[in-house]
Amino acid sequence: MGTFLWYFQRFTAVIILVYVLFILFSYMVKPWGVDYSVWHTDINSLPMKIFTTIFFISSIVHGVQGLKDVEDDYFTERTLGFMSETLGSYALFFRIIFRFFIALVVLVLTYILVFEYLLGG
Repeated sequence: MGTFLWYFQRFTAVIILVYVLFILFSYMVKPWGVDYSVWHTDINSLPMKIFTTIFFISSIVHGVQGLKDVEDDYFTERTLGFMSETLGSYALFFRIIFRFFIALVVLVLTYILVFEYLLGG
């Protein structure tokens, strides 16, 4: 499972890179007089909404996987216990709090993506 997650995180990184390069190059090609109406038309087109949604989902998955790796590496009884035995005894508590904040951020970002961007809330 670890190898799959490693490759999946690299795959999401490629999607993020392609999206950022697409945005940069597509607006470099346009004339300097790009105003709000051109930007609004581009962002609200169906292909751009699909691509942006894939970008947001990839960003969330990429970030959560990275944060999970940080949690697995640094919020263990062994690593926290290296600094202090007291901290080591609270490792499980720190992991639960860390996971709660990750879930909260994912919930807020999902709300923004679905209700504000896709449904035009």
